[in-house]
Amino acid sequence: MGVKRVLIRAYLAGPDVFLINGRENERKKKSLCESIGLTPLYPLDNEIDSNLSTAAKNIYGGNLDMLDNAHIVLANISPFRGPHTDPGTAYEMGYAKAKGKPVYGYTNDTRQLIERINEGYPDTVSDGQTSIEQFGLGENLMISESLMYTEFKRHDSEDLTAMLAFEDLIGHLGSHFEALRLVIEKKKMAT
Repeated sequence: MGVKRVLIRAYLAGPDVFLINGRENERKKKSLCESIGLTPLYPLDNEIDSNLSTAAKNIYGGNLDMLDNAHIVLANISPFRGPHTDPGTAYEMGYAKAKGKPVYGYTNDTRQLIERINEGYPDTVSDGQTSIEQFGLGENLMISESLMYTEFKRHDSEDLTAMLAFEDLIGHLGSHFEALRLVIEKKKMAT
């Protein structure tokens, strides 16, 4: 009997779920994942009871279950509602990293973090009470350094889904798919 090949499940993290065209972008990103052999897991795939008193807890639990079942995380770390990545995405990245899962980031902004803060929040740079890290990174060092590679970047601040950068990431994963699959298989066999 041959060795069963592992399907690579990829959790798609990011603020895309909050966008007006979220479902359309979900379909595009899922299709791109499937085109290279990834099985996409998307937060909106969870069936959530519309009862507002339990919805937040159910969404949180459902997303963590998906992260637990994923092999890798593809995170949209584009600035969202300010100069930084979405805090929910940052949490999901940290959770996945703590579980030993590879995290790949992509963004619609090629600027360094200090540039974005200087541009949008100049008073915080010179307030005399805080300092802004200047490591030449596109995001806070704890986020940037947690990524498998330097984030995939394409400057298009109008596209909050960072679709061009996502396509670059998918192209990279597609060209390295067999190596990624072997790493995941080896890891799975070790557990």
